[in-house]
Amino acid sequence: MAQAEGGAAVIEVAGFVLLGPDEPAPNSGIPIRLLPMDHRFVYGFGWQPSTRLCLEAMRALDLRGKTLLDLGCGTGIIGIAASLMGVSVTFCDLDPIAREYTEANCSLNGVKAKVAPTWETADVTV
Repeated sequence: MAQAEGGAAVIEVAGFVLLGPDEPAPNSGIPIRLLPMDHRFVYGFGWQPSTRLCLEAMRALDLRGKTLLDLGCGTGIIGIAASLMGVSVTFCDLDPIAREYTEANCSLNGVKAKVAPTWETADVTV
């Protein structure tokens, strides 16, 4: 984990670079920008093993043309990564705070957000 200017952590995992909203774009990797938030309320910042494993697994699979359900989306990081890989994503979380953060993070990353409190079927569920 590297330090960005101002002391914010920059996390690199599976070809993605997780940054704050105002950090400069990396020289390599696919940037995913996340708004600062209290991790006690919303899950998914890239340093948790489950998030890292999902990102690594998605990079190893050919998901082009597939649909993905990000169930319990938290910050939306996994679904955003999939969207940036060309996958059609539905984000789902029962927590309205998580849905708000997901929508904001999708907007920050130029990702079309389909966010719902209930789920539908998909080719891949994470």
